[in-house]
Amino acid sequence: MAEHNHVFKDIGVKITRYFANDADEAGSLERIRAEIDEVRKGLEGFEPWNGLQIIIAREDAPEFSQTELDEYGAAGLTYGSKELIVIRYKDSYSIDQVIRILCHELGHWVASQSGMDTRTAFGRLGIEYFKSIMPIGQAQGDAWGEAFAECWASIMGTDEFRGQFSDGVKYYPPAAMTSFMKALYTTSMIADKNAVDRLWADINGLSWREKRTIQVRREWWHWWTEPVEVKLWQRVTLYLVHQVWVDGKWI
Repeated sequence: MAEHNHVFKDIGVKITRYFANDADEAGSLERIRAEIDEVRKGLEGFEPWNGLQIIIAREDAPEFSQTELDEYGAAGLTYGSKELIVIRYKDSYSIDQVIRILCHELGHWVASQSGMDTRTAFGRLGIEYFKSIMPIGQAQGDAWGEAFAECWASIMGTDEFRGQFSDGVKYYPPAAMTSFMKALYTTSMIADKNAVDRLWADINGLSWREKRTIQVRREWWHWWTEPVEVKLWQRVTLYLVHQVWVDGKWI
């Protein structure tokens, strides 16, 4: 089994491929880069890669003979805390099948980098909202993450993957889902994650409200401060423009 490594230095992503005869048997570097760049188009200046490594290996590669992939019965896994995506493919897989797995795992990566977890109010509300609009049949029980990655790939992937899930089922996402996927990461970079108390998406973008208490100085016989609750609505549009709700309109 041979190994080939390449680093896309401009974004700091390392690609490691384990193969039998040809390093491109599961996808050329150009094809892999095209899928990554499709993700980058939807991030508008933000780069969440943080030294991400993507490993694509044949199923008979000794290095990956026994991994968590077996435990989960999966062809790919994303480790957000390790900055790692691992894909293991069978000899019968086409290049499109391997790249579709990569597209799915990039959805997991963006979710992890967007703070879609229970550690912040933003993450909890994001999960709750996504679960309210996710398509039926794409998640087992509470496994919303798989549904997220499938929706991501069908909306944000390259052209050949759009409009369908990995099982071939057609998907026509509602406007709210499209806005949520396109604006999520940018929103996560702007929002005060622990101050968010409302969140939803519509045809115009992803909106959220931040609520916080500030101290305001008052003057009577002497200076003092008192707590005042401030609520501020903001949104990121489909074109990734950040807007604030002021005096009854978005500016």
